Amino acid sequence: MSQPRFAVLPTDPAEQRALAEGLFDAGDYLARNADVRAANLDPLTHYLRHGWREGRNPHPKFSTSGYLNAFPALRETDVCPLVHAAWLATRPVDPAIAALFDADHYLAAFPALRAAGVDPLQHYLLQGWKDGADPSPFFSTRHYLEQVPSLRGGEVSPLEHYVASGMPDDIDIAAAPLVDRANRASHGFWNAEIQALLKSAGYDLGPFAAVSGGPDADVIVAMFSPADYRRRHAQGSGQSDLALLTRYLMFDLPRGVPPGPLFDTEHYLRQLKAAGLAPPNGPAFLDWLKRGHAAGLSPTPAFDRAAYAALNPGLVEAGAAHFGHWVVNGLNEQRPALAGITLGASPRAVAAGPHRPLARVFAEDFAGPAHRELAGMRNFREGRFDALVAKARDIEPLVGIVGERMASFLPPWHDTAFLLFKACVERLPAGQYDTVVAMPFCKMGGADFVAGVLTRALDRRGARVLVLRTEQADWERPDWFPQGIATADLSDLLGQVDMRTRASVLYAVLHHAGARRLFNVNSRAAYETMLRFGAQLSRFMALYTYYFCADRRPDGTEVGYAIDFFASLQGNLDCALIDNADFARVLVDRHALTPGMAARVQPLYSPAMEPPAGVPVVDAQIATSAGRSRPRILWAGRFDRQKRFDLVQQIARLLPGWDFLCWGKAVLDQAPDLSALPDNMTLMGTYGRLDELPLTDCDGWLYTSGWDGLPTILIEIAAKGMPVVASAVGGVPELVDDTTGWPVEPGAGAEAYAAALTEMLADPARRRERATALMARARDRHSFDHYCEVLDRVLAAEETAR
Repeated sequence: MSQPRFAVLPTDPAEQRALAEGLFDAGDYLARNADVRAANLDPLTHYLRHGWREGRNPHPKFSTSGYLNAFPALRETDVCPLVHAAWLATRPVDPAIAALFDADHYLAAFPALRAAGVDPLQHYLLQGWKDGADPSPFFSTRHYLEQVPSLRGGEVSPLEHYVASGMPDDIDIAAAPLVDRANRASHGFWNAEIQALLKSAGYDLGPFAAVSGGPDADVIVAMFSPADYRRRHAQGSGQSDLALLTRYLMFDLPRGVPPGPLFDTEHYLRQLKAAGLAPPNGPAFLDWLKRGHAAGLSPTPAFDRAAYAALNPGLVEAGAAHFGHWVVNGLNEQRPALAGITLGASPRAVAAGPHRPLARVFAEDFAGPAHRELAGMRNFREGRFDALVAKARDIEPLVGIVGERMASFLPPWHDTAFLLFKACVERLPAGQYDTVVAMPFCKMGGADFVAGVLTRALDRRGARVLVLRTEQADWERPDWFPQGIATADLSDLLGQVDMRTRASVLYAVLHHAGARRLFNVNSRAAYETMLRFGAQLSRFMALYTYYFCADRRPDGTEVGYAIDFFASLQGNLDCALIDNADFARVLVDRHALTPGMAARVQPLYSPAMEPPAGVPVVDAQIATSAGRSRPRILWAGRFDRQKRFDLVQQIARLLPGWDFLCWGKAVLDQAPDLSALPDNMTLMGTYGRLDELPLTDCDGWLYTSGWDGLPTILIEIAAKGMPVVASAVGGVPELVDDTTGWPVEPGAGAEAYAAALTEMLADPARRRERATALMARARDRHSFDHYCEVLDRVLAAEETAR
C-alpha cells in the first residue's frame, strides 16, 4: 500500500454506504444513466459497486475521474472516490494548518479540483505537496523539502511538519526573496505588520510615519537583502529570511542602518548636494525615508529616475516612474532603469536561485565592481569611443552610427547563460565524477527504471556517477538507484530559457563536471546539447545514448528521439544502446551504416525488476483452474493509443464466457470512454508492484500493443513464468515467440487474439512448457548480471578505441 493514510478507510460496505449517502444525488444519477434506470437498480448500490469504476459521476459537482486524477494513489485501492471524499470530510484539520493554507491561491494553481469536488486543503495534505504544490504564496513546498529532506517519501506534509515543529525560525518557508513575497501581498498587509512590529518593540512611530503609514513600508521590505544582512552580521543559514527581516526592523532600522546594497550612502549624499539640499542631520537612510524619497532622490547608482521615465513612458502616464515602483515592481519586471545598459533577456536571474530577478542581482552588486565597470564604460563611450567609431565608419560605412541610447553590454550581466551556468554548478553535489547519467525525471516509466539499472551497473564497476534530471524534478523511485547516489535537479533552471541557450548551459555544466562519460537516457536537453556540441563533447568524454522505440502519430508517421537525433548524433557517439535487437537492426538498415558504425549500435537487454521466481506461476494457475468457473485473463497498461485498450474490449466481446481484469490509466492521450465496457471486463485501477495482481489465480496474460520496443511489463511477466498472448511488434518476438508464448502477427484483429487465447487454454501441458521456457529466457538474458556483462564489453571497447 503506497498510501498508508488510506489504510484507515472503511472497508465494510455498510460503512462505505453510510459515508457516501450524504454526498450522493440519486435523482441526478438515474437521469444521467438510462441503463441503471431501465434495470430498476438502486443507484447508490450501482455506483458503489460498478459506477465509479466505469467513470460515472455521483453528483453534478463531483467528477469521479477528476477525483482519481487528483489522488492517483487512490487508484491502487478498491475504495470508491465518493467514499474517500466523505471520509476526508470527517477528518479534523489542525486550525493552525488551516490558517496557513490559502485555498484561493491553491485552486488557482489546480482549477480542476473545484470541478471535481476535491477539498483543496485535504488535497495538499495527501497529494499536492508530493507534486511540489505550494499551500500559499508564502510557503514553498520544494524549498521546505530541501531543508527537511527526511520528509520525502513519507506521509507528513511540509505544512504539517512546520506547524508540529512549532514554526521554527531556522526553517525558511519561502524560496522566493522577500521582495517577491511583498509583491504578492497587499500594501496594507506590510504596513500593518511593520507598524505592529515596531509598536511591540516599544518604538515611537512618530519619526517613522513614512514607514508605518505610507507606501514606503513596501519599499523597505523590497530593499532589504537577507544575503547582505547575513554577511554583515556573520549570520549563517540558521536564521530564515523572515527572521532576519524581523531583526532588522526591530533593531537596525530604528538606528538608521540601511536595509542592504540598494542604499548607497555616498551616492545619496551626492544626490542631496546636486539638489541643493542640506546634508542629513542623523543617519542617511532615515533622512532618505523622511525627505529624500519624497524629493525623488535615488538611493543607489543602479537607478536613474530620468532614465526610468524615458525608458518606461507608460509609467509616466500612470505616475509610477519613481524609485518605489522600480524596487517593488520594476526589478521583478526587468524594467530598464539606466540608459545604455542591457541585461539578459531571461526574466529571472538564476545566479541566486530561480526566483531572483537578474535586475536585482545587478542592482545589489552595483555598488561594487559592476558600478566601477559601468562608470568606466560610460567614460569610454562619452570620450574616445565616438571618435574611434567615426574613424571606423570612414573606412567601412557599414559600421553605422552609435547613438546615445544604443545598448552597451557589461559582462556577465547581459549573459543569462553564464548566470544560469553558475546556478547549475552550485546545484551539483560536491565531489569528483567520472560518469554522468542524464535523464528527464524519475517517475514510474520503463526508461526511468533503465536509467536506474544503468546507474547500478556503473556503480558496480566502481564508477563515480552523477545523475542529472533535466526536464522535471520528480524523483519517485530512488530505490531503483544505488543508495546515496549523487543526483541534481536542473529542470527548473534549464526550463527558463530557449533550446539554444539550454544546450549551451548544459554543455558548460558537463565540461565543468569533468566526467569522462555521458549516458543520455531520454533527456531532451542532453539530446539538444549533443546535437549542437557533439563534436566538442566527444573530445573530452565518451558519449552514449539510449533508444527504445519510435512512437507513432495517428497517421502512422514515426516520431521520437531515435527519429529526431539518431542520424545526426551517431558520428560522435561511442555507442547507441538499444533495449532490443529488432530496433537496432532497423536503425542500422534504415541509415545504411557501415560495419564500423553499425558496431556502435548495441542491443542491451533490460533486466527484470526482480529476479525470476523459483517456480513458474503457471503451475499454480493450472492447479487452481478447477476452482474458477470461467477463464480469467489479466491485462495491464496505459489507456493510450499505443497499447490498444480498444482491442482488448473487442477481444472480451468475442469471448463472453471469459473474464478480463484490466489495470491502467490514460497517461499520454485523452482518457477513453469507459461507459460502455463489456460486461465481462472489470477495471481494477492501477498497481504499484506486479505481485499485487492475482498472478496465481488467473489463466494467462494478454498484451496488445500496436508498436513497441521490448516493454518492461513483458520482461516482468516472463520472469514470473506466466503464459502470454502478445502482439509480435518491435522487440517483443525476441522474448515471446512460438516456443515461449503465443505471438500474434502485427496488425491482426481481435479474432486472432481470441483464437490464440483459446489455443493457450486448450492444452495445459503446452501452456506450462512455454511459460517455463519464457521464464528460462528471462533468467538467462534479462538478469542484472547479464546486463552488466554486456555493458562491460561496450565500455571495454570504448576504452580500447580511445
